[in-house]
Amino acid sequence: MAHFTTYLIQYTNGQIKSTDLGLLNKQLEDDIQSIYTKDNGDIIIGKGEGKGYITIRIDVNNQPQIIEEGLNQLTVKHIYRDELRKAFWYATNVGIAIQKDGNKKLQIIDEQDGLSNDFIYSIVKEHDHSFWISTNKGLNKLVLSKGDSLAVQSIEQYGLQHGLQSNEFNTGAYFKDDHFIFFGGVTGINWFDERKFFKRSFIPRSYVTDVLINEKPLAIDTSINFLKHIQLNYDENNLFIKFATLDYTNPDVNQYQYRLKGYDAEWINTTTLPEARYSKLSYGNYLFEIRSANSEGIWSARQPLLSIVIKPPFWLTWWFKIAALTAFTAILFFSTRYYLKRKLEKQIRIMEKSWPLIMNACVFPGTCTMSWAQDLAK
Repeated sequence: MAHFTTYLIQYTNGQIKSTDLGLLNKQLEDDIQSIYTKDNGDIIIGKGEGKGYITIRIDVNNQPQIIEEGLNQLTVKHIYRDELRKAFWYATNVGIAIQKDGNKKLQIIDEQDGLSNDFIYSIVKEHDHSFWISTNKGLNKLVLSKGDSLAVQSIEQYGLQHGLQSNEFNTGAYFKDDHFIFFGGVTGINWFDERKFFKRSFIPRSYVTDVLINEKPLAIDTSINFLKHIQLNYDENNLFIKFATLDYTNPDVNQYQYRLKGYDAEWINTTTLPEARYSKLSYGNYLFEIRSANSEGIWSARQPLLSIVIKPPFWLTWWFKIAALTAFTAILFFSTRYYLKRKLEKQIRIMEKSWPLIMNACVFPGTCTMSWAQDLAK
């Protein structure tokens, strides 16, 4: 059965003395992950298994007194003191937890801010605003805004594809010697000179490499790379578009975002193949756009690659609507005219039949009665 504890090692007059603090306090008989000594001699001890940290003070009799506890439910792998911002940084299993002096409120920097992983092993300072972070999923370079702000300006991610020994690093496996930074992982060590670590500023361009319409290659008389506009019938509405970025330094880490303007409300990230598929598009005007990032994570501005027009079916075109309206108006006109003509002819026939009755009722002037009207009504 594993036994965890904390030893106090003292070197005095050439003599080394060790004291098992775990025997003096059960809280020190635990899975200890990190230790930091304050200027006043107090010791912050980070624990594993979600037990946070404790701060102890050793009295004159070498008795440890616990004066503070914090970050309960979290694992603390590394403790870093930020003198500029008067804060402690804790490498935890939920990101970097930062606590300023005299302030109980924590600031967390995690995957939502751009870290590649929330499980943090170590924090190494490059300069006041730049830090290297080892995680369970690669290295990260964290850059903060100028001054004593804790606002994140940028985070760069580095993984196996950039030459790391593994994406997974280890607790306490870090070291800085002047400008050289070392990180140890599960299969070896990575080191680099921070002065020579720079990002390529080349911004790549992207091109369409293939277009399928209803699963069939688009028939064109020019190179697909120079295609800027296509016009399709209403039933040619299933699109499959392939694209690529001209950066071959490390193509496996190129990143893409695309959208079909007129259809997609947001940019879509592609984490596998650089391709897009759309099914049963309605007729209308669309614009296929791309944003791409090179192997260093430098993003391009949006690039409109392909204008797409899907024509409506003929019964929804303006000319068909006008023709249909004209035909309907003509039919209505002639139908009304025919109806009125028939009605007039009927009235004339009635008048022709009723005229002799009128004449019989009015043989002499002034002798007309209503009998003719009654006869007519019969």
